[in-house]
Amino acid sequence: MEEIENEVKILQRTTEILDEEWNSLKQKITSAGHGVIENINAQNARPKTAKPTTNDVNNLKTMAKDLNDQVSNKRDEVQKIKEEFEEFAQRHRTANEEYESKRSQYTIMRNELENEQHELEEEVQHLETQNNKLIQEKLKAESELSDKEWLKESIENPTKATEILQEINQKHSQTLSEIEKLRSKLTELSGKANGKEQIQMWKSLIAIFEKKIELSRKNSTEAPFGDSMY
Repeated sequence: MEEIENEVKILQRTTEILDEEWNSLKQKITSAGHGVIENINAQNARPKTAKPTTNDVNNLKTMAKDLNDQVSNKRDEVQKIKEEFEEFAQRHRTANEEYESKRSQYTIMRNELENEQHELEEEVQHLETQNNKLIQEKLKAESELSDKEWLKESIENPTKATEILQEINQKHSQTLSEIEKLRSKLTELSGKANGKEQIQMWKSLIAIFEKKIELSRKNSTEAPFGDSMY
């Protein structure tokens, strides 16, 4: 009789432990975002562990058998939940590994694209520099060609060249005349203007004067025969 009572107590305690494990495991599964389907046919409520109220051997055997069945059912249920949780954890690990792999691939691809973009930008800048250089060389070549064509035409047609030189010399003389007028005007104004106004007039006239001389010299040097023809 005492042996059966002890077995009943052990089975009841085992049931309590399994209930605690079940609740703990269910909480972990729920926290992980996984649903838990409980067996609605399972016996959820049972008496708290206590000393059996009967001394009848048959009743005690029946209680022991019932408790043993409950323990077996609970153990099977807990094992099933553990397997489901392990399956879910494995899927989670697999998904996480796949995510990390794809993120690593994305990072590598992004770095490669950024490097390629940087190289393309440098290449475009280099090509733009070359293009600008070629444009300048083209303009220079066109200018030199124009000068050579003018020189060739002048050699082949001396009369026209003489007319062009006469026109250049005439403009040169007009420029010199304007310069002399500016000098006279400058002398006249310098005696009338006060300090500040005189400086401003002086700077303006000097600028005009220098520009006229520059244009005059440029026109004279561009002539292939110079003033030696006269």
